[in-house]
Amino acid sequence: LLREAAGSGYWGFGLAISQGRPMPVVPMALYTAYLVAFVCAVQLFFWADVNASAALSTAMNGLRFGIGLVGNALFFLLTFRCNSAFGRWKAAGDLWDRVNAQATSIARIIGSGALTSRRMCYRVLAWTAAFVVTLKQSLMRGKVKDFQHYSVWQGKAKNDRLRAKQAQRAEGEQKLLEALLSPEDLKMLAGLPREERPHRCLQNVQRVLIEADNVGLLGKSMMFRRELESCVPQMAGAATRMQRISDMVMMPLAYVAHLRYFLWVWLAALPYVLVYYLGGWTPLVCMTIGYALLGMEDLVLEIEVPYGTHLSDYPMDAMALDILMVLREAERQVDAEFANAAAPSPA
Repeated sequence: LLREAAGSGYWGFGLAISQGRPMPVVPMALYTAYLVAFVCAVQLFFWADVNASAALSTAMNGLRFGIGLVGNALFFLLTFRCNSAFGRWKAAGDLWDRVNAQATSIARIIGSGALTSRRMCYRVLAWTAAFVVTLKQSLMRGKVKDFQHYSVWQGKAKNDRLRAKQAQRAEGEQKLLEALLSPEDLKMLAGLPREERPHRCLQNVQRVLIEADNVGLLGKSMMFRRELESCVPQMAGAATRMQRISDMVMMPLAYVAHLRYFLWVWLAALPYVLVYYLGGWTPLVCMTIGYALLGMEDLVLEIEVPYGTHLSDYPMDAMALDILMVLREAERQVDAEFANAAAPSPA
């Protein structure tokens, strides 16, 4: 979507989109109720004193100065939180790129004839593909906030369609694993926790390579050997870091608690200053400011863990499919190579 809208600088796309926009429903509802109650109380009981009291005017000026100081500090805290969340989002994409590069290297080496056994070539490619599928499953587990966001904007029908699509995705992944692995291997993976399955797949890749080396079926090229030896550890390290990003949903709790406490204090004190100048327009102005700040906090929560199906998340299905297609092409190269080797010589 972003590539298609790039010609217009994303302006039309960004203004017209409804899905994926941060919408902190509960905080905004509570804040709106607070603003309406505050302004109604001021209008009914204190409006005459607000207009007539010079001492109150002086106090409002002092409160405005304090609100400005706290607001400046609050904006720095929010900016740092947004930068940190974007850093996690970018790191998550870089780690998947590393997995993609190493899986592509395995496919390239196997397709180039590094293994002289067709069965072992198939096993290496199958376990690498199973690693990609199980890694995607472990990263996307339990991310149901997508349904919460969509149910706010689209209602129950959209929510049900997303759940059906999630079930269809899980069924397709299970069928793919059944096509790749034997029933015994599937039973072994099913008995493991979901976050351990990718590492068991890599362990089996390494076991096949060691077995091939022991029986002399691994090619004699030292370049291929060194590259194969480095692929599995790098994929394991990237998978561990991605799972850590998926599990750690927030920044340190002390920072988040401090930020949110002063955010609410600042928003609660804001109408005390603005009501003196804006009167009945105070709720609308405060709601706009509140949506900007609370929406930024909601946006941070969305991009901190970018493994899912939300509009701001990485397209995990498409990225995994790219790797599987590369592995499938390597399998075709293996078939062609062994078919040519088995063909009789023209002489």
